[in-house]
Amino acid sequence: MVDTSQPTSVAIIFDNGLTLPNIARSDWVDVEAVISFSSSDMDTIGVDTIGSITLYNNAHSLITLSAQLTCNSSISNSLSVAANLDPAPFDVDFGRVNEWQFQPSGSSLDVGVRIQAPDGEQLINFQVLCEFDLDFLTSEGATFAEAAWS
Repeated sequence: MVDTSQPTSVAIIFDNGLTLPNIARSDWVDVEAVISFSSSDMDTIGVDTIGSITLYNNAHSLITLSAQLTCNSSISNSLSVAANLDPAPFDVDFGRVNEWQFQPSGSSLDVGVRIQAPDGEQLINFQVLCEFDLDFLTSEGATFAEAAWS
């Protein structure tokens, strides 16, 4: 959900095999003194000094989240993720729930549409106007497939 933070899971594995699991959630290590966290796009997915990540926006490209030892910046690891949001109340989201919003298949493109009614209210009907660049996408042969309602 937008503006909701989640902790990361980071382990430090030493050459001798000793592992400090889930160091970002440790209460006995000063995480900020040991690991520095970063995001390639802080406006889309932010990460704070203790490794909590916050999703702010959708993105059309992968976002790289990184963690590195503060004492040796050559020891690091990264994870690339696709940022995708759930629609807010009274909002519409185009695209898939997970991974990339849009994934073409041959010459067609399935576009999921999710609409969020406010808590405790039922969505009776809706109208969505979608404009797109005709040089890249046409609506010829458009079909409708009802998905599971939740």
